[in-house]
Amino acid sequence: MAAALRDRPDARAGVFERAPVDVAARTLLRARGLADRIEVITGDMFTDAGDRSALLARKPA
Repeated sequence: MAAALRDRPDARAGVFERAPVDVAARTLLRARGLADRIEVITGDMFTDAGDRSALLARKPA
């Protein structure tokens, strides 16, 4: 994710992680200066609502 954002300073992203991985992800993103560009959402993709969908969005060039 960080590599994908490196070339696009205007891009934002989100990751969906279970606890306690969410805490580790936030710590890592803060250390790399990406906490303001990558949102960490806590949840379980197998049990939380929306578990069968993914959204990828691209801002037109």
